[in-house]
Amino acid sequence: MAKKNIIVDVALQVLYAYEITSDTIENIKSSCLLKYPMVSENEQADISFLLSTTVERSSDNDILVAQFLSSKWSIERLSLIERIILRLGITEIFEKNRPTSNILRDYTAIAKHYGDDKSAAFINGILDNISKSF
Repeated sequence: MAKKNIIVDVALQVLYAYEITSDTIENIKSSCLLKYPMVSENEQADISFLLSTTVERSSDNDILVAQFLSSKWSIERLSLIERIILRLGITEIFEKNRPTSNILRDYTAIAKHYGDDKSAAFINGILDNISKSF
């Protein structure tokens, strides 16, 4: 797995556990990182930034996603994994630390890993539309 995908993968796992448990982000992150001994201190800092920024912007990101859904869908209808992947992707798009094409590629790959081809196409479409709108 590419280094950036490891960062995104860890962040996704931490946020998913955070949503379904009552534990803190820091506790979950510490436990999760035990499975990834190859993650450097710099990568851990990137994970922490991605986590804190995504949690901080979670509601705003959900509102943004809702604007790009068809009238037949609501944010609540999306799976928790899809919502978290979209939140993380939007955070990265707005941070502009790397090219949007790389962000789309990474989040599409993560969506394929945790979902299916339909999830991947959906995630790619929403993130691409958001990136083009801003």
